[in-house]
Amino acid sequence: MTSHHSLLIVDDEPHILKALGRVLHSDRYTLRTAGSAEEALASMEREPPSVLVTDQRMPGKSGTALLAEVAQRYPDVVGILMSGYADFDSLTDAVNDGQIYKFVLKPWDNAELRQSINDLFTQIELGEEGLRAQRRLKAEKEALEQRLNADDRPRETFYNRYEHLFNEVPVALVMTDPEGEILDYNAAFGALVDVRHSLIGRTVDPWLPRSLRDRLVDSDPDDAVPVTLENMNCSVAACLLHHGPAVHHVYVVTPKR
Repeated sequence: MTSHHSLLIVDDEPHILKALGRVLHSDRYTLRTAGSAEEALASMEREPPSVLVTDQRMPGKSGTALLAEVAQRYPDVVGILMSGYADFDSLTDAVNDGQIYKFVLKPWDNAELRQSINDLFTQIELGEEGLRAQRRLKAEKEALEQRLNADDRPRETFYNRYEHLFNEVPVALVMTDPEGEILDYNAAFGALVDVRHSLIGRTVDPWLPRSLRDRLVDSDPDDAVPVTLENMNCSVAACLLHHGPAVHHVYVVTPKR
């Protein structure tokens, strides 16, 4: 299977690069290696990776210095720092500054490291799926509104047309009226908020308060706003659906990495 994602591993010790290459080999992404921070930066000029795993102690530029530069030049690259040294002060600063997604202590556990990387790529793919869902909703909405306005179809057709989209996408979707009453939601949203009873007819305020919804409605559908749902960091975007005089809001909720 071919993927547009890539993982770049940086370490000045060749045997470490080989060992990590064996552990992290996967069909989900292209695996690349570099023997120094300078070689890694040159590689990223040609194509930035999705994830960068780097050692801390290297000749020349350190791992934290490399990740700080990458954060400035390639903000979408996710950085993971590996070290056999307990330099916790500088590492804590780097984590707090948002330069490092995860710190891995050497010697690493093969199974844990492999699982961490797989989980990270899953989060990246879910984020991309959420963006695609936002854009698809926008296109579906515009096409549907044209047909509804032209044919004066009944309200039931409006919901039937969207039912397949709600059930297809893996990201959380919830549809409300302008006051926040829930009209429909998919299984992904139900799982995210851990509901045990139907939400139809209830208010969405416990998860998406009115102030947040007002902010989303005034923004572009491609713009997402950060929010915390059930102790999980997520991004939310919205689009408006017009059916005659009625206006419905669809919110796309995507867990953040």
